[in-house]
Parts: sequence; C-alpha cells; structure tokens
Amino acid sequence: MKLPWMSLLLAVACGQQSRFTEEELAADEIPEDPTLWTYEANRPDMVPLEAVGSLLARTETTQGLYRSVSGRNPSLSVGQSARMVGEKLPVQGLSFLDAVRFCNQLSEREDLQAAYTVDGDSVTWQASSSGYRLPTEDEWEQAALAGQEGPYAGAASAEQACTVANVADSSLGRNDGFPCSDGLPGKAAVASLQPNAWGLHDMTGNVWEWVWSEPENGERVYRGGGWLDGPKDARVEVRRHAAPDEMSIQLGFRVARSILEREAAVAE
Repeated sequence: MKLPWMSLLLAVACGQQSRFTEEELAADEIPEDPTLWTYEANRPDMVPLEAVGSLLARTETTQGLYRSVSGRNPSLSVGQSARMVGEKLPVQGLSFLDAVRFCNQLSEREDLQAAYTVDGDSVTWQASSSGYRLPTEDEWEQAALAGQEGPYAGAASAEQACTVANVADSSLGRNDGFPCSDGLPGKAAVASLQPNAWGLHDMTGNVWEWVWSEPENGERVYRGGGWLDGPKDARVEVRRHAAPDEMSIQLGFRVARSILEREAAVAE
C-alpha cells in the first residue's frame, strides 16, 4: 500500500516537478530550533582512502551541515512534510552549481583554498587545492565498490542490499522494488544503515550524489541511486545526467578532499 505522504514525492521524482524557484530555495524557517544546527555538531567526518589517494566524507552532506555553513536549507522546498526536513537527513533539492559553491564555502570556513572557480554555469577545478570538492566519478565508484564485487555498495545482491542501502523496497510499498526491507519508508538520517567495507555510508541509496565530471552536452553526472529507486536504477554502475542548475527531490552530494604530497609528508 502506498503511504499517503508519498504521493507528492513520487510525483516529483517522476518528473512532474523537477525545478524550484529561487524564492522557494531561499526559505529560511525550519521546523526546529536553528541554533541547534551548529557547524561543530555537523562537520564532515572524512575517511582517508589510500587506494584512491583522497579523503571522502563518511556520509552524504546533511541539512545540518549545509545550513550551518550556507545559511539556508534547500530541502525545505522539496516537500511539505516534516519527514523531509531534519538536521541529520541528507540535504537535497540543490543543483550541481549549489554543490560546488557549498564546497567553496566549506573550504573558506576551514581556511582552505577554494577548489573551484565558478563563472555562471562554468566551473573550473583547481586540482592543486586541498579544499573541499566533489569526488570525481572514478573516486566515487572505487569508494562505492570498496574493493569488492557486486552491483550495490556493500551488497552483492538485491536481497542483501537493505542492510546497507535505503532504497525502494517492501517498507516503501513498492512491488517492483528490492526483495527485502530496510525498515525505512522514506529518506533516512545519514548512517542509519551499515557502511560498506571502507566505512562509507549510503553510497547506494538515500539520495543520488552529484560527482565531478567533465560536462557532457552541458550536463553533469550524479550517481548512487536514492530511496525511491529499485534494483535496476540503484546499481553502482548507473550514471545519470542533468543540467548544472537542475534541482531534484532525490539529488544531494558528499564532499571530498585531495591528499596533496605536502600534506602526506607532514602526516608521516
């Protein structure tokens, strides 16, 4: 049985509403005390990935982190249910351009050199920067698979996926979803389920994640599947594209950082 509050979400996810106005995205009132959403309580936990040569956030970027750094919460615009808003829920309803701008804001917050130069829809990555950025597609895919084989991050089969991935399954009421139950009928707080072999949560499911890629016909790539996706669409290998200013109910991101030679020498 479809849950009543899912009607709006499914309509948006199916393309009946994929864009949001600046006025909607500028909403600044949240149904919780914003003073509790501090940067200190939400700063990213970065995992060193020696096989990839970079740092990757253990979880998707939360609404608490996004709002504490940027001053706004775009998740307010993608549903009128309290189920969509919360400090530890992944932020969504933001574009590729929003994501790279946030990375620069986060770098500034920690006195790091910005990784991106943004000029309209054009974004240039300063590869020598140690600031926050989006993972490259290759980094993201290697991190999702974590040295293992299987179609999902941390799971070798659709039957096993519900232990590590918040996806469309029996708890969502989808007959065409995963043949298991993760117990989560909607978007979930980050790290609600088990991590993959490299300690990374939600590389499959919860929200799709923008990654860094060269533009393809002017579009950017996102990976990983979301809580409304079934076994076919949630596979690690699946790639989707969208315009850099596109915003969707299922689109979020996680941050990465490069490990530069000088930093590696200091660490030794």
